[in-house]
Amino acid sequence: MDQTKIRFIFLAWSFRSERILHHLVQMKKIPLIVFQLKKDLSSLDGFCQKHSIEYHRVETIHNKEIHNKMKSLKPDLMLLGNYCEILSDEEINIARLGAIVTHDGKLPEARGSSLVNWMLINNEAEGGASIFRAEPELDVGFIVYQERYRITEDDDAATLLDKNIEIYCRGLTKIFADLENNALKEMPQDVSKVGFYRKRYPKDGLLDLNSMSPGSVHNYVRALVEPYPGAFSYYNGEKVVFRKTSLTRIDNSVCLNLPEGKIWLLQIESEGKEGRVNALDFFEKDTVDCKEFETCT
Repeated sequence: MDQTKIRFIFLAWSFRSERILHHLVQMKKIPLIVFQLKKDLSSLDGFCQKHSIEYHRVETIHNKEIHNKMKSLKPDLMLLGNYCEILSDEEINIARLGAIVTHDGKLPEARGSSLVNWMLINNEAEGGASIFRAEPELDVGFIVYQERYRITEDDDAATLLDKNIEIYCRGLTKIFADLENNALKEMPQDVSKVGFYRKRYPKDGLLDLNSMSPGSVHNYVRALVEPYPGAFSYYNGEKVVFRKTSLTRIDNSVCLNLPEGKIWLLQIESEGKEGRVNALDFFEKDTVDCKEFETCT
C-alpha cells in the first residue's frame, strides 16, 4: 500500500483503535507500523494482516528496542488511539511532529480515566471527545480537535463510545489534512476549568441497593453496559448483573422496591445461567425488595 504524506506510527488500545484504524485505512492513511499492548483484551492482528500493516504486540512501549525500531522508520507523527501509557519527551520526539492522543472526554473538564462511565454515573448533561498533543504529564496537552454533545436519557456507555469514535474519525480527517497543508491549529487548555476522573475497576460496579435512588441505580446500569462488566449485586448468594433497567413500568419486567422509589429490571446475567435472561424468568416473581440483595456473598 502507498504511504500517506504524513508518515505515522499507531499506538493502539481497546476496540476503539480498530474502528479508528479502519477509518484511516479508508482515507488511505496507512500507518508505518502498529504497536498494541499485550494486556489489551482486543486485538488488531487480523485487521493489520488483512491490510498488510506491520503489527507488534508488546508488554510496553517503554523499551529501547522498540524506540530504535520507531526511529528507523523516521515517522512524522505518532497517533495514540486512547492509549493508556504516558510517553516521555524522548518518546514523543521520535516523531518529527510529536504525538497526538484520542481521548474520551471534553477537555480540560474531563481529564483522567473511565470518562464515559463517570459522565453517566454522575448524570451529566454534556459529553465530548478530544484529540490533543501528548505530553509527559496526563492529559495536559494543547487541544487539536474537540466536539461536545448533549447526553440524552436514551444514551448509555455504548452509544457514547459510538459518538466519541465518530468524533475521532471526523477529527483525524481534518487533522491529517491540516498537517499536510501546514495549517494545524492548537488551543491550550484552560487550567481554571480542569477536572479529573479516577480509573474505575469491575468491583466498582457493586450496587448498595439499600442506599440508592432509582435514578442512581439506572445511571450505574447504563454506564456499565457492554463492553463493560456491568452493575451488579448479590441475590441469594449469587452474583446478579443488571443489564437493562427502566425508570417506568414495562410489561414482563420485575419491580425492584428501593428506599426512595421503584425501578424496573428487564434483563440480567447471573453466575448460574448462561447469557442474558429476562428478569421475570430469573426471579420468578414480578416484585423484589432491595432488602433481598446483599453487597457481598
